[in-house]
Amino acid sequence: MPPPTRRAKRRRLVLDGPWKFQLDADDRGEKLGWYTTRQDRSGWAAVPVPGPWDLYDKAYWGYEGIGWYAIQVARAAINRAAHQRLVFHSVHNHAKVWVNGRLVAEHLGGYLPFEIDLSAHLGKGSQLIVIRADNRPRTEWLPGTKTIEWVQYGGILQPVELVTTSKVHIAAFFVNAVPAGRGATVSLEAEIHNRSRRRWAGTLEVSISANGKTQRTRVAAECRSAGVSKVMAELELERVTRWSLDEPHLYRAHARLLEGRAVLDRSDARFGVRTIEARGSRILLNGKPIQIRGFCRYDEVAGFGTTVPEPVIRKDLLSIKRSGANLIRVHYPPSPVHHRIMDEIGLLLMQEIPFNWWRAPWHGPARKQNDQLIIQRAEQALEHMVRRDRNHPCLVIWSMCNESQTADRLGISAMRRLIRRTRELDATRLVSFVVAGSGVPHLAFDQADLVCENLYYGLFHSKLVESIGGMRQGVYAPTLKELRRARRHFGSKPLLVSEFGAHGMRGLFGDQRFSEDFQVAYLEAVWRAIQRGRAAGGIVWAWADYYHRRNFISGPPTFPTAFGPYGVVTVDRKPKRALTRLSELWKGKHA
Repeated sequence: MPPPTRRAKRRRLVLDGPWKFQLDADDRGEKLGWYTTRQDRSGWAAVPVPGPWDLYDKAYWGYEGIGWYAIQVARAAINRAAHQRLVFHSVHNHAKVWVNGRLVAEHLGGYLPFEIDLSAHLGKGSQLIVIRADNRPRTEWLPGTKTIEWVQYGGILQPVELVTTSKVHIAAFFVNAVPAGRGATVSLEAEIHNRSRRRWAGTLEVSISANGKTQRTRVAAECRSAGVSKVMAELELERVTRWSLDEPHLYRAHARLLEGRAVLDRSDARFGVRTIEARGSRILLNGKPIQIRGFCRYDEVAGFGTTVPEPVIRKDLLSIKRSGANLIRVHYPPSPVHHRIMDEIGLLLMQEIPFNWWRAPWHGPARKQNDQLIIQRAEQALEHMVRRDRNHPCLVIWSMCNESQTADRLGISAMRRLIRRTRELDATRLVSFVVAGSGVPHLAFDQADLVCENLYYGLFHSKLVESIGGMRQGVYAPTLKELRRARRHFGSKPLLVSEFGAHGMRGLFGDQRFSEDFQVAYLEAVWRAIQRGRAAGGIVWAWADYYHRRNFISGPPTFPTAFGPYGVVTVDRKPKRALTRLSELWKGKHA
């Protein structure tokens, strides 16, 4: 028999399509035993994975319900002497997983990964993996309401991987780089998992190359049987180039897990050296004030849903960068390829827990529900989000929620709880939450680094403006008034307009709502108020047009179809006049 820590080269096998798929609109699959090894799947469809079921056929578009997936992992891919786990990067929204007919995992939350220990459930020969996915909205599931704006694309949305390692391996590798003069102090943390039957002791070696020199150190490491341990190390870099918007310089840290001279496992992490802070009413990047110029963005693109090829994502993010924007805000964690590209091109990210419109006042009296359970699930999502994304220098603001009821006792308590937990997990980034309109009663801002308000005067927050001539009185003036009021109340914190925008239908022009000209005039009016009101910046809703959920309630003053034409580009990325005008304003041309 091989020793319990026998070396196994780290391998990743992507289990892409085709998978077997069956619709379960009547929720009968479990009762009928669709997860069993004896189930006849000859009538199931062959579908691409990853990818939303909404795109399998036009008949599936907007389907909210249950779907089943199955795949056989070939015997040749199984290594019984090693440790193997299945990593599901996104199954929306609730997933149950069976291996060889045995239920082994249940996961709630479609925006973040989860994994199962396959080695613990191996049978003979090939291995049958069956997944039940459920994307129906529920008030006890995040985002905490059934009134959800964005499409809840269903199914296996991101890759499924079979990861093979030694039984003792590096499960996670975190880097925290703090500038120190011209150099940096780099703290490194390796999370070691021991899936063998004996206590393990060895060495962790970490190294970083910079300026033609390699810094390296070794520290003792140990882990009990079937246990988890964290090993810390620190390196001093004498001279570094700080990560910035104009020069997004990146470094790479390497880790090796050693048993004597044998290398059990390797891992690496890319990172940048930079600071982000709130000082007075300003936001500082590397000690220098920046004005936020941003777009809110959903990660869907026409023809792909949210399973978008990397070249398409890169092209999209580069277009945002070229517009003069420096930040993207998202309502839920996007796939990691976004972070990697934004690290490379120098684009900031404000990332939110998928906690949206929870008990929102405009929905009427809140229905009786288990709010403590929802808050707990928001905290769990926060922990998973920080764990996955904390190494990325592009990420500068954690947001706890969007436009929820955070002005009453329960909401204030929830925000303070989540903010405190965020600081425990990551003290290197700014933390806040987002409110609709006035932030005065949202007392949890006392613990936030900045105040974030979504302002839609002339659209939602006041009398509807129906012509360009009404922009000054109906949009500019009340926006400026609110910014000045908020400045008096929150003078010690930066004030960020975290959303502003209006509809604009590509190809329609003239002095009426929904035209490109109307959209341009609206964005100009708010941006001038942001400038004069000395806000820390503004984020346009939105970068691209998007689809609404099938059952999303949409009517005046919004666009009365299942579509959100707020983008400065269309859902298939055709530009509107608003993109050109914002670029001029942000780059100082014809301002």
